[in-house]
Amino acid sequence: MTFLRKTFVNYAPIFLLAPFSLSLGLYIFRNIEVLTKEENLPFFYFYIFFSIFPLYFILFRSRQDLGNEVLEITRKFFERFSENRWIYIAIAAVFSIFFLYVASIHISTYYERDQWILENSIPILPIDLILTPRLALALSLFTPIDIAIPLLNLFFILIWFAFLLYVNSGEGHSWVVLFLVFISTFFTGVLYLTQYATFEFPTALLSFIGLYGIWRRKFSIGLVLLFIGGVLKNTGIFHVATGGVLLLFVLYQDGLSKGSFKKLDFSLLFFLGIFFILNHWGSFYYIFVFQKGPGYLVSVSTDKIFWLSSFVTFIKYLGLGNSVVFIFGLTGACMVKRVRLFALLSMGVLMFLRCFSRLADGGYASIFVAGLSFFSIYGVSYILNFFRKEWSKNLLIILLICFNAFWLYRVLSRFPAGMNRLNSNFDEFIEKIASDFPVDGRIYQRQISLVPYLREHGRNNIDDIEFDLYPELKESVLASLSEPGCRLIIMPRGELDITESELLEMDYSQYPFELVDRSGLWVAYSRSCAK
Repeated sequence: MTFLRKTFVNYAPIFLLAPFSLSLGLYIFRNIEVLTKEENLPFFYFYIFFSIFPLYFILFRSRQDLGNEVLEITRKFFERFSENRWIYIAIAAVFSIFFLYVASIHISTYYERDQWILENSIPILPIDLILTPRLALALSLFTPIDIAIPLLNLFFILIWFAFLLYVNSGEGHSWVVLFLVFISTFFTGVLYLTQYATFEFPTALLSFIGLYGIWRRKFSIGLVLLFIGGVLKNTGIFHVATGGVLLLFVLYQDGLSKGSFKKLDFSLLFFLGIFFILNHWGSFYYIFVFQKGPGYLVSVSTDKIFWLSSFVTFIKYLGLGNSVVFIFGLTGACMVKRVRLFALLSMGVLMFLRCFSRLADGGYASIFVAGLSFFSIYGVSYILNFFRKEWSKNLLIILLICFNAFWLYRVLSRFPAGMNRLNSNFDEFIEKIASDFPVDGRIYQRQISLVPYLREHGRNNIDDIEFDLYPELKESVLASLSEPGCRLIIMPRGELDITESELLEMDYSQYPFELVDRSGLWVAYSRSCAK
């Protein structure tokens, strides 16, 4: 065993968690002045401790199972990869280029979490997430701001591609099955979600790989991936709970005589448990203090049936928004005997637990797409086996590709939602503001943030500009907009709360900062801002 191999095997957890520690350390360094204020010192010490927490494995070294499992999986992966390496490289490369092109034309601050990240204004109290926003923030220092968050999502998508390649044994089919499943997974609304910092999908992808590792009795790597996935987004709590049920079943099924219980690395399991708690304490604080208790999560309207209403919502979104992978996944889970029990204990338990939360919509439904994607490998193979003749099999493949192309067209025709760089003069608009907006002016904005774009365009005195959320009540709108001085408004047209004629009466105009949005959804008005 070489020195590097031995070092990795002995300290694999530290190497796997190094990106999280480094990104958190960078966050601390960049925000040292804010974090060291007296009122923020507890959080400063917490983040310091959390960033060095993986060094736990220097003092309490885990068993070598994790490192050996990673090396064994890597060896088997490259064996399967080498069979059609150039095809796999081409698929991954073409998809990555396409994905980043889509990222380059979207406007990246439509969601609040994206604004936190790209403005470097992530809440110090970790009420939302700890690791993923700070990873994206670190990336934004080295990439254009529109690429940073999609690039982080792309990293997990490529991990999923590698996982599908690994589990696709090639029995009775070729790389075509992998290609069909991959595009069926991502040529849907998931493509839109992965351009923003929802982080729902990376959580689902990594967590499901962890569930699969537990099912295959590779407990160390399975638990590590499950817990890392479980801290990428708050809803990872449901995946970790599902993993607990799956682990107990596996231990019960194998019995103590087969040694599965002895394979558990309790030092690693203890660390992962503490790691999970440290990541999620802020979420529970937010729920029980700011939101006044668990009713924030589980309360439902009186006209809906508890649990069932969430179940129906998820099925509706999966069936309509992810039709191809939904059909393939259910086919594989129900018709292929060797994965049927795993489907029940992973997807079935996850669906059961997740439906106890009232937060159910298309974005949240994406956590089930990972499992459906996995079982689609078996579903597509099962369907292709019905076609004995090569020409009929090829015809089916062509039809499936065309169907996925149709879904991609539907997604792209509505994506990016509303204004984007192709249907607007957004870049010119930002450049004009960066160069000509008065230092004592005020910008009202809703559902977007101009701050990171102005910084990217070299606006050095941006702190002299006042940025406010557009008022919600009409009385407040009229009072705020009638104040003297330079005022600029940018927001969706439908949320102005006053008529555009009223704006014109207050001397607001689309000039000199003209925003041209051919979707017709966004508007910008200014007053007294000309130099």
